[in-house]
Amino acid sequence: MVHLHYERWICPPVQGWESPTELSTGDGAIEVKLTPSVEASVDSISGLHLVSEISRVAGDGFLRELLLSEPLGVTLRDQITALFLSIVERGANFKTAMPPAAQESAIIRKAQFQDAGAGRVTLILDGQLQLSDEQARQFTDQL
Repeated sequence: MVHLHYERWICPPVQGWESPTELSTGDGAIEVKLTPSVEASVDSISGLHLVSEISRVAGDGFLRELLLSEPLGVTLRDQITALFLSIVERGANFKTAMPPAAQESAIIRKAQFQDAGAGRVTLILDGQLQLSDEQARQFTDQL
């Protein structure tokens, strides 16, 4: 959920030193539902993707309409998704999460968010490792 406050002001020319005038103001909120998925893709190292949808919009008249409109609401949804995806991919990056012997052999099969309480969310990854005997020895040595 993102809460927004919008203000639009006009600053008159310097001639009369008039103070700025507020033209409009509004408060709003947009709730974006993110669902992790796993897809083989060249644009994602881990194969993780986030499917996003705007699940709720609230706000004052004009701000609510802006959030429901194609440019602003969709742009916010896409920016929120990109931010969370970058965080999720850092956690699922095998080069930092696993010993070198297993980095090329690990595959993510399933991903899901889990409520961790107190406003926290945990990403649960289910995957598979296929290692030869030699890779398994290296893996245990590197742990």
